[in-house]
Amino acid sequence: MVVIGCSFYRVTTVDGEETILAGLTVQATNTALSEVETSSEFQDVVDKYEINGRRAVLYTLKALPETCTAAVDTDEGMLRMTYMPVAEDSVGPCDQVRTVAPILAASLDSK
Repeated sequence: MVVIGCSFYRVTTVDGEETILAGLTVQATNTALSEVETSSEFQDVVDKYEINGRRAVLYTLKALPETCTAAVDTDEGMLRMTYMPVAEDSVGPCDQVRTVAPILAASLDSK
């Protein structure tokens, strides 16, 4: 398996100190999307749907049930976007990643 990616953090200042509220990790991998749908590593496939005409799966991990990942089918494998709340969030992690995923997946079709 080959994975390349990066992470982004939402930060705020509390009492003069920076505090991480949430993180978003974006990874491209040569793992097939079908492995997400059949692997016992995944706790719950929340939804199967399409993003920009591509198959997509929304799921949580057994090891990190407070996170949520959207995986989008690509020609080489999949694009994975995982939302990880650190502080309490009024919007659930799957709702957050469902909002971000189409924006990032749009880059798959640009040249």
